[in-house]
Amino acid sequence: MALSACAKAPELEYERHTPEKSLLYKTIQQNWPSFVAQCGAQNHPVPSFVKKEFEAYLRCGILDYGFARVYCQECRYDRLIAFSCKRRGFCGSCLSRRMSEMSVRLVDTIIPEIPTRQWVLSLPAPLRYLVAYDNEALSFVITVFMSSLFSYLRKKAKRSGGGALDASSYYPGAVTFIQRFGSALNLNVHLHCQVSDGVYVKYGEGKIRFIRVPSPSPAEIRHITIKIAKRVHRCLEKRMHDLECDGLLAKEPLLAKCYAASIRYLSALGIKSGKPLLRLISPELIKEDVFEEGTVLGYNLHASPAIDAHDRQGLERILRYMGRPPLSSHRLQLAPDGKNLILHLKTPWRDGTSRILLSPFELLERLVALIPYPRKNQIRYHGFLGPNAKARSELVLKPMELSNEGTCTKILRPNFAELMSKIFGIDILACSRCHSRMQVISFVRDRKAVRDILNSLKMSTAPPEVFRPAEYTVCYEEEAVLFMDDGQ
Repeated sequence: MALSACAKAPELEYERHTPEKSLLYKTIQQNWPSFVAQCGAQNHPVPSFVKKEFEAYLRCGILDYGFARVYCQECRYDRLIAFSCKRRGFCGSCLSRRMSEMSVRLVDTIIPEIPTRQWVLSLPAPLRYLVAYDNEALSFVITVFMSSLFSYLRKKAKRSGGGALDASSYYPGAVTFIQRFGSALNLNVHLHCQVSDGVYVKYGEGKIRFIRVPSPSPAEIRHITIKIAKRVHRCLEKRMHDLECDGLLAKEPLLAKCYAASIRYLSALGIKSGKPLLRLISPELIKEDVFEEGTVLGYNLHASPAIDAHDRQGLERILRYMGRPPLSSHRLQLAPDGKNLILHLKTPWRDGTSRILLSPFELLERLVALIPYPRKNQIRYHGFLGPNAKARSELVLKPMELSNEGTCTKILRPNFAELMSKIFGIDILACSRCHSRMQVISFVRDRKAVRDILNSLKMSTAPPEVFRPAEYTVCYEEEAVLFMDDGQ
């Protein structure tokens, strides 16, 4: 229902986030044309879906490429909201919006009020390379992970009072987020799964009851890890260690080099190809190696503390963490030499590394490796949350919108304005002048109309100016070494 003209003003006023002022945007804008040209000169053409990702990012949030026009009828105030790229690679704005929208939808319309637990599966380096581009291998790993975990939950439920029923009467559920990145923007494909901390049990008379299982012990986690490692190695070991049989290097040499270098923290192209990235190591942050209980053959399985059934805010918070963007703007800063960039790690490594020095091209190489192949789902549903699950209609939440006749018509989903209000406390439809309710009156895409409207509002009608440095690689290696030796 629309609010009246005297509605209370929001705590925060809407402001365009001006992506063109960010360091990441400027770095990509200045170096992307040179990067594409250099890759072409080395017979490493940039794949079309990677080009589209970067080009869309450079248009994301820029008013000159189109916008939604919001108008206040009371004071005739105009607000322009730029279109977003809606990509899945590294755009922090679009990924944050997707993260918020997905977490709200999962909590409000899908995951029932049951206790859940996050399970995280990390993979060995050779397998990360394979599943980064091979969707069949990735699906197989996820299937093995889920079947092993669901088998564990069913057995625990039987011991906890589930009775001696067959496996088809037990219904666990999970949603899996496929993350491709690590803290250092390295290619690190791993799985974050929010899993029911128990199972639904369906008895003969049709009665359904949820049985919660005890928390997993370190020995049980290690047993599940061993089971996963054995099954995956039995089917994928040859492909993991014989990468030539997959032909990625022949089909997409740029992706092959960027994937391999990103996994091993190396530079992929140019004069520093195959050399380690420069790192800042703080001796006081060095930690002794600690054996992790769930690590087997490079596989690591971690189980977080469970979230209670009625802690919906906690569930939404952990889902947002699972779907977060790979990079936040405050972790990237310009180096003192004015050419390179410093990436701050979220947490120091065990060897004391807290920051990594990247050239602009090295940053682009790492971003290329993080872009998923198009039309490949990065969120998967399993068990009773699966789209074709038999018990889905009985167990999954379905808040519906009522029609005038009182019948259910469709599932409610928050729109963009509702998401902004819920997540950031910003009401984009509240007029900052008279606090009335504004209305979306048009979506402007025509170039002439865009220029006319921006001119009438005395705003710039030209995209951000592109600056292309003449010689980017001159003396780069020597300057970087001097920078590190100075201890800055």
